[in-house]
Amino acid sequence: MAKAPGLEKEVRFVGAGGSRQIIAMLKAGSVDAIIRGGFSMKILKYQGVVRELIRIDKYRPKEWTEHITFAHRDLIRDKPKLVRGLVRGVIQACNFIRNNRTWTIKKLKKHNRYTDEIAKEAYAQLKKGFTTDGRITKKGVQNVMNFLAKEKLVPESKLPRLEDVYTNQFLS
Repeated sequence: MAKAPGLEKEVRFVGAGGSRQIIAMLKAGSVDAIIRGGFSMKILKYQGVVRELIRIDKYRPKEWTEHITFAHRDLIRDKPKLVRGLVRGVIQACNFIRNNRTWTIKKLKKHNRYTDEIAKEAYAQLKKGFTTDGRITKKGVQNVMNFLAKEKLVPESKLPRLEDVYTNQFLS
């Protein structure tokens, strides 16, 4: 990312922990910029603390994976029926959110302390990111892996095989 504009000597990527830690570092001035999903930054954006510099989704491949549910391999192996039920529940919850705008906006405002404007924007972003059936595509997962390798965020030799991370087997 920094190489294309010739900034590799001025920019350094650092691991900084979870959302709370990263946002705290930004607010304290320990880091100058961060790459985060929109939800964790909405309040700071509307308070004028941060400015959105670039929307990366405009530059990534169109086929992408946005919201993914993960489970430990042992759980998947040992309790596939439970995993199938969990996946079904997540899909139902996503569809409920998509189909119940007023309820979702009310909950976003209450639990995240969003203003009405931020909650409406968050709802639109959520609705756009969820599939109706939970399916992800191999191409979308491969595009994410290609991006991680190309940008040297993960060494190519450390990336798992696509078959080891991609499945839709628990959707039926």
